[in-house]
Parts: sequence; C-alpha cells; structure tokens
Amino acid sequence: MWRFASMYGIGKKLGRSPYYDASLSCMKSAKKEVEGMLPEYATRMQFFTPKPDEEKIINFGDHCCRYQNTNMLQNVTEKYIHLSGKYFQSLAFFHDSHDEIRTFFNWSEAARRNMSIYADKLFGSANSHKLCVHTRLITRVYQPKQMSRLEDMCFASIYCDSLLITASSSTFAWWIGYLMDATRNSTIGSVFYNSDFKATDNYNFDNFPSNWTPLKLIPTIIEDDRVKTWKRKNSFP
Repeated sequence: MWRFASMYGIGKKLGRSPYYDASLSCMKSAKKEVEGMLPEYATRMQFFTPKPDEEKIINFGDHCCRYQNTNMLQNVTEKYIHLSGKYFQSLAFFHDSHDEIRTFFNWSEAARRNMSIYADKLFGSANSHKLCVHTRLITRVYQPKQMSRLEDMCFASIYCDSLLITASSSTFAWWIGYLMDATRNSTIGSVFYNSDFKATDNYNFDNFPSNWTPLKLIPTIIEDDRVKTWKRKNSFP
C-alpha cells in the first residue's frame, strides 16, 4: 500500500503512471489478496516489463522511510523510469493526493457488509465511543474472531472512533489510522501514536499526519512534545 500510494504521488507530479515489474511474483500475489477487499486498488495494480532501451534505472528512495525530493526526476526523457527504492514509506510522497489515495483504498461493499455482520454480533446496540489500541504482534491476546490481515484492517478502519498506536513503526497500524472512516469527522477520529523516537530510528514525526497526536511517557506523564523537542522538517500535510 505504501509503495503504490507513493508511486502514484510521484507519478502525478511527473505526469506518469505507476506500474510494477512483471517479474515481481510477490506483488502479483498481493493483487490476488486485495481484489475482493480493495477492488479499485487491485484494478490499478498494473504489471509490465519495459524494453531495456526504453527504461532508465535511477537510484531513488533507497531509505525505507525518508522523503526524497522528486525534482531530480523531472528531466528524465526515457519512456519508463525504474526507481531503485522498495518501500517508500513517507507520507510526503503522496500527501497532496490524500483524497485520491483514500478512494483507491476504499473497501468493497461486500467487505463492509461482512464487517457489519460481525460488528452487530460484537457490539450489539452499543453506540459508545470505541477507542482501539494497536500493539505489536504478540501471542497472549484473546481473539474473538480469526480474520485475515485485510479484514482486520477493514474492521478497525470502519469501527474505531479513535486509535492508539503503541508500535509506531507498524505500517499496518498506520494505514488503519489513515483510512479510518471516523477521521472524516473532525469531532472524532483522533489518532494517537507513540513518539518515543530516537535520532537513529527509521520513523520520526515527519512520517505521521500533523493532525495525529504524538504521545510520550515521561515516566508516567503523557505529553505532546511535537513542538518542544522535535522540529518538523517538512510542512506537510
């Protein structure tokens, strides 16, 4: 999801469309996984093998989680650009395309119906605010229903009113927060994340939307220290 969103954002700035190399069997498997849940995304997953003389390979986006200015790609004249990076986990690549990205990752009606059936069983008539907590993968957690990872993401993004991300480097939790239905309503849909970053960490404040709330425990007091201790390098979103 990160890779497609970032490639779309980069391509939009360059007047190009994203594609996956046809040799990437892992991405072909990913397409099969998302077809029933995220049909628009699946439709846009195009595979292609360009001719060598029509393609330019460029060292770009090699750090997993840092933004790199796309201006260096503006003057490439080859028909196809092959970027060396693999992950592109930076919001800055696609923050200008927020509404489009959410549309591409819109859950299918069938997926929403299935989640609604489960939600009725789990919550009944309760209409209280639902705060969801995402932790790193551990074994000693009771799971009332075994679901696929996309079903988990779908359910959480639809029914969580607020989200607490304790493992801030989790890309899974990040996308739950980004796709939450509740975030369309400014009065609810708050996303909180663990901001105990170190200078050597892959993730920092620039990886998160500015309207999400960073939290830090010092040692028992939670505070928002975005402005106090870490100056944002970028001005998005």
